[in-house]
Amino acid sequence: MLDIQRAEEEVINEKRRKEEEAEQAKFVGTKVTVENFMEWKKKFDAEMLEKDAVLKAQRAKELKGKLTGRQLFEQDKSLALSDAKYMDEGDVSVDASQFDKEERGGAFDDDNDNEENAVWKSFDKEE
Repeated sequence: MLDIQRAEEEVINEKRRKEEEAEQAKFVGTKVTVENFMEWKKKFDAEMLEKDAVLKAQRAKELKGKLTGRQLFEQDKSLALSDAKYMDEGDVSVDASQFDKEERGGAFDDDNDNEENAVWKSFDKEE
């Protein structure tokens, strides 16, 4: 009778040991070396470039023939004024032409001062 209990305990212990070994095997992997990492990184970078190219192609296909938000804004001047209906009485509109570039410290200076599609410049011409 004791031999049967011991045999059952040994079977249970062996089963537990195998389960623990299987659990520990999940945490054992390939050791990372500089060579392994660089090889993986090359593959990963190539995969990401390929994925990015596919996404860019899809995006280009979706946008084909459509104008960007900036292009819409530059073409339709009413879009620039569309928020005016949300202004309450007493709200003050800021006129950017009142400020000198020197006062701003050049932080917002544009290199494209002569850009022909500058929306705000075209508003100044209308007034």
